[in-house]
Amino acid sequence: MWVNVREFTSQAAKAQCVEELNQAFGSMVTGWGFQHFVAIQVSSRQNDIRSPGLRYFGRPPVSWLYRYRDAGHIRRDIGITRIMTSTEPYWWSELQAGPLSLDQIKVFEEAAEFGLFQGLVVPIRQPDGSVWSCLLTSSKVQESEDLKFAAVVAANYYVGRGVFLQTKQINTFDLAHRLTKRQREVVTWLACGLTSDEIGEVLGTSGRTVAHQLEEAKRRLNARTLASLVAEAFLQAEVPMAYMR
Repeated sequence: MWVNVREFTSQAAKAQCVEELNQAFGSMVTGWGFQHFVAIQVSSRQNDIRSPGLRYFGRPPVSWLYRYRDAGHIRRDIGITRIMTSTEPYWWSELQAGPLSLDQIKVFEEAAEFGLFQGLVVPIRQPDGSVWSCLLTSSKVQESEDLKFAAVVAANYYVGRGVFLQTKQINTFDLAHRLTKRQREVVTWLACGLTSDEIGEVLGTSGRTVAHQLEEAKRRLNARTLASLVAEAFLQAEVPMAYMR
């Protein structure tokens, strides 16, 4: 197991993009029995993010992620309280063993409907004050303290490296640009499917300010709609293709 972690950290250090990092991390955790993995920002330094999935990377169970967000499960998920108040990792089974309200039970029952019966959660604090969660899920995996400890070490490296690479991909470009750095950033998050208000939550600003930046970006790229703005931004190399969903 620790050989796997050493191999992963060696590969991760050489990764030049988030996808390369995902490949290295995915190869390791699937060997441990996990089927999905995702690093999600739960809160930022500026304000709480109330819709998990606004900023994430990995290979998550997408249908469950959307269901979780659309159903507002963050308000009833006992795991969120644990993430925000403790850095200790935990298995879902540890939470399920304790007294739970009907709403809290519902979250686990709906996860099971999506084939997610087991999960390992690693809360992670970043230097900028943001709180992240690395979630590993499976229909069946052999739970153990050794696996939990190895996952903690690997997950902390994965999230730290991923945040760095994700920010680098957004902010680093090779060509001259018609958009400002902040305009390229908001268009990139727009390409990920976020609304103006959601982008504002990620960046710690207002949805109105984001909307203004998008309007100015449309003017600079001669785009009439937000969809055409994203298309023009890709075609003119203003944003990286890796962020198209």
